[in-house]
Amino acid sequence: MLQGASFPRPVLVTLAVLFAAATVLYSAVWMYAVRWEGDVRIGITAPSPPPQTGPFSVDGLADGGPAQQAGLVVGDQLVAVNGRALDSPYRYWDAVYHQRPGDVVSVTVERPGEPAPVTFDVTLGPLPPALPADERPLAQAILTEVRESAPVLFVMVGLGVLFLRLDDRNAWLLALLCGGFVASSPLLTSEAGMPPALRGFGVAYKVTFHGLVG
Repeated sequence: MLQGASFPRPVLVTLAVLFAAATVLYSAVWMYAVRWEGDVRIGITAPSPPPQTGPFSVDGLADGGPAQQAGLVVGDQLVAVNGRALDSPYRYWDAVYHQRPGDVVSVTVERPGEPAPVTFDVTLGPLPPALPADERPLAQAILTEVRESAPVLFVMVGLGVLFLRLDDRNAWLLALLCGGFVASSPLLTSEAGMPPALRGFGVAYKVTFHGLVG
């Protein structure tokens, strides 16, 4: 049983439902984000991970890619997209990777030797065809699915035990630990694929429960 101050059953049920809803939502968003690839390419190699704010350098360009065809060169400092300053990496991600092939993105760069920023209109191209799933080695396909579905096991165990033993302190500790393991999965490399409306929630969940793992 819970040690110390006990909580009324309705309070425990409410807390458990809220925790379960947050954990299931985060798990679903994360599993969607790590599988998301977008439909377009711009042909710019940016630093990894990209800076949280401010311009970033064009480290490389895909040979014959949309950005190179538009006139960008290696060493350009990308400062704005569609006329909006890069005050967040989301500004670049949303302006580029949530579009369709054929859409035009206005990219503003600072270039050595140029007295003022230069703007290029880049027509986004389609992604190169991916290797069909049925052509991948079976072991690779299985490992990929297991890795990208990691939260499922922790959700099932943590929430299953919690709702069976709501009054047990150890059940809560186990559920919180499982929530921490769910939040331990890499997120920053998948943020571009997260629905913009849920990014704040995703980051808050990760920071909170990942920090509680210890």
